[in-house]
Amino acid sequence: MKSQELDVIDDRGTAKYFHGRKPEINFFKNSLEQSKKRSQAKSILIQGPPGVGKTALIMVFTKSLFLRCEHG
Repeated sequence: MKSQELDVIDDRGTAKYFHGRKPEINFFKNSLEQSKKRSQAKSILIQGPPGVGKTALIMVFTKSLFLRCEHG
């Protein structure tokens, strides 16, 4: 059995608006591409205090995937 990888992204503090998260979005995109190349599932743990934008980060990334599918 292969060991499973677990990537952790630490929070960057509180944020009133979604901005400055391009490195995290790129990390998600790269992780997804690696997972597809290897045909292997991957988990990413996102943690931080309430209100720092964890859900917004996931929503922005998910939306980027849908937009990518719509535009080819």
